[in-house]
Amino acid sequence: MEAIQKNHQNHRKMALTKIAKQQTHRRQSLQLRVQARTKVKHSKVLSTSSYFSTLDSVFISKIIDEMEFIAIEEHNYDVCRQGDVADIFYIIITGICQVSIDGNAVALLGELDIFGESALFTEANGLSKRRATVFTVDQSVQLLALSQMKFNNLLASGALNEECVNKLRQVAEQRKQANEKTAIQHRNERRKKSVSVESIQLSLGKTIKHATQFRNIVGKLLRKEHGDGGGVHVDGDTALQKQQFQVMVEKIMLKVQKLKIEPETMDQVWLSACGSGGKQSDSLPCGMLERWMGLY
Repeated sequence: MEAIQKNHQNHRKMALTKIAKQQTHRRQSLQLRVQARTKVKHSKVLSTSSYFSTLDSVFISKIIDEMEFIAIEEHNYDVCRQGDVADIFYIIITGICQVSIDGNAVALLGELDIFGESALFTEANGLSKRRATVFTVDQSVQLLALSQMKFNNLLASGALNEECVNKLRQVAEQRKQANEKTAIQHRNERRKKSVSVESIQLSLGKTIKHATQFRNIVGKLLRKEHGDGGGVHVDGDTALQKQQFQVMVEKIMLKVQKLKIEPETMDQVWLSACGSGGKQSDSLPCGMLERWMGLY
């Protein structure tokens, strides 16, 4: 009987302790949420945003009051991912986050930086998509978040007038177009960087196909440079300067692959053509270049 009573008392103490911890956690969360909202209001950070600059302080205060407090205690945690449905807008209260587009780091966000504003506005298909990934860099990051649903409730309640809503949508569309342009630029840059010496070498061989065609190209190039109407004879011993070869490669790759090769990559192409010794020459005979490209 005593053992039963003792177990009952222990379970009761554990339950009371758990309840007390939950109450403390709720109080702390409430305090942090209030502190975060107060911090954002005093900073007037939303007034400096192109999305919310048209709103007066009353409307801005109503938006902030609807925001929820989020604490993330994890490094490299994805707050949002590129391509996912976007329906939450964020303000960083403390900590640092990294922004990346197509795997390329584009920005660092810190205290009182905002992101994801376009998530408040649906596109023609009724959805918005994340155009960037944002993940935590610090071990501890605190955010305020506003869901699209709460924002829509604000609009429905008349808290924001029609003129403000129209301006918000206009800015959202401008930001969307700017983000799309940035994404395209990053994709193009990544594509340029991904072009290897081996792929260029293979593409040249497939495009030129045989040694006779290559020598015709070299002949035209030399005649154009020297202004010779037709007296240039090209054979396997004809030397081609580095710059001449690079001009030819650049034109072929731009015409066939629609790719502009970076100067650093072009230098690596020439070094590869010079052979495995790692020593770079100022010129190479056509026969050697033909073998390098696999022409016969």
